Amino acid sequence: MLCFELLSKRNRNWTMHYVTGSIAKTDVPTTLLELTKQRRRWLNGSFFSLVFYVTKFSTVLHRSDHGLWRRMALSIQFVYVAASDVPVSA
Repeated sequence: MLCFELLSKRNRNWTMHYVTGSIAKTDVPTTLLELTKQRRRWLNGSFFSLVFYVTKFSTVLHRSDHGLWRRMALSIQFVYVAASDVPVSA
């Protein structure tokens, strides 16, 4: 959500870049209960960030100063993310 807020900031056209030297760390769960809690946090975080992303996406198109091509790319990414997280019934 922080990255989304940076992208949609009024009168800004900031971009995000991949940094090869970046390092991410996490605490490794040692029990099944800790693993379950970690996975639940990650699942809840993913779900609520998707809800936030879907409800606030129009701010990227209307508030930011990104150019037409970047807005189109972000719109394609939005459709992809929204479509990929929709459950498919069997």
